[in-house]
Amino acid sequence: MLELMKKHNNKQKIKIFMFIIYLIPAYFMVSTFFYIFGQYYTKSFLPFLCIEIELIHPEFENLELSLANINGKNMILFNLNIDKSLVDKQSKFQKGNIIIVKGDIDDNMLHILPIIIFSLLIAWPGLSVKCKLKAAVISIPFIIAIEFIDIPFSIIYFIENNYKGIIGEDITVYSIPGRIRLFWNSFLINGGRQFLGLLVFIVSIAPFHLKNFYSVQTGITRNDPCTCGSGKKYKNCCLK
Repeated sequence: MLELMKKHNNKQKIKIFMFIIYLIPAYFMVSTFFYIFGQYYTKSFLPFLCIEIELIHPEFENLELSLANINGKNMILFNLNIDKSLVDKQSKFQKGNIIIVKGDIDDNMLHILPIIIFSLLIAWPGLSVKCKLKAAVISIPFIIAIEFIDIPFSIIYFIENNYKGIIGEDITVYSIPGRIRLFWNSFLINGGRQFLGLLVFIVSIAPFHLKNFYSVQTGITRNDPCTCGSGKKYKNCCLK
């Protein structure tokens, strides 16, 4: 029994070591992919991000988001008009002069999440290629949902924080939605994106590891067909 436990522990140590070894080239490969094709990934989000920001802040008019290379770095540029408004006691806007707001944020913010998730999936030793592809598909809705919160909140926080005297403090960083955006922005710039990437990775691989655990509990042997549906024997697939 002790000998079997030692073998199992040694096998786990080897898996961890191999995971670390594979993670370095996997990260380099995924990072290179996003370095080359990341602009297309970013551009696919921009029209939808415009709609989302305008829904949150209807007073942001003629919002334009574009991608530009500035000093060798891809940046998301935003350009919009704000009605210079005063907020009365009922927080109702009154029409006034138009203020033009311009700014930019690094488009790499959109790439951090998928780079972390797909690098970990490629390097992860506990799943077959087929299971890894399925896990990648599972992760996509989570990636999209987080990206749709990340960039809009970052842009809105920038505008609210720098132009609160124009659009009214009561609806910016001092309102409940504003405080939520303030917390979210603070969370993201302090390792939040990396944490979310790791969390989504765990969620995406969890179904396959739970299935493997169920297989062990139900007595599936090494030579039985793998439960992931790959057609391989369990010992040559998800048991590795």
